[in-house]
Amino acid sequence: MTAHAMNHAQANHRPLLPTLRLIVLAGALAAAASLQAAPAEPAQVVRETTEHLLDTVKARSETLRDDEAAMKQVIDEILMPVVDFPYFSRLVLGKYWRRADSEQRERFLERFRALLVKTYALQLVEFSDVGVSYKDAQLERDGTEAAVRVEIRPRDGKPVQVQYIMHLRDERWQVYDIIVEGISTVVTFRSTFYAEIERKGLEGFLDALGEKTQFEDSVTPFAVGSNGGG
Repeated sequence: MTAHAMNHAQANHRPLLPTLRLIVLAGALAAAASLQAAPAEPAQVVRETTEHLLDTVKARSETLRDDEAAMKQVIDEILMPVVDFPYFSRLVLGKYWRRADSEQRERFLERFRALLVKTYALQLVEFSDVGVSYKDAQLERDGTEAAVRVEIRPRDGKPVQVQYIMHLRDERWQVYDIIVEGISTVVTFRSTFYAEIERKGLEGFLDALGEKTQFEDSVTPFAVGSNGGG
């Protein structure tokens, strides 16, 4: 993980829900990178393609709002390809990834991905009307790692500072963490999941994770609070 992610990760272990919707929006903006055919500079990728994605969601917001399957398809086809999901998942599960056997790892990947796609599908249409200001990008490790900063301006809220932590893999930039107002998505999920594993064990956690993919539109991962997502 880059120094940016490590610095933010050490300071924040807040519950997931207060920033869930912002994380969803940030993930949507990062998804724009999947539309690039060649590895451009990471900041350029975000700048040039963010508006295209937001315009797509805005244009289809009414139909997507009433069609969860279509929204999940949009997330699956646009957002997930630009996320280095296996690496992100390993970071989230941390020490328990190393302890898990191959079958448990496979179940975690499948159920965690379903959780993310479901959550994003239920929330993304709320974010078609925002402003975005592009700040800067800082490259590290011989230009193969980057932190891209943007400011998101929700219509009815104060500006939010976001960093996309990215690396260059297979000739394309992929996101493996999103920092929202200093809160690492990796650390937030890890803190939530670790608490569940410590209470239920790894097998109990995996069972619960499978069940938690079947939530309604106001329910969020592990029901950490009831109002944070809205």
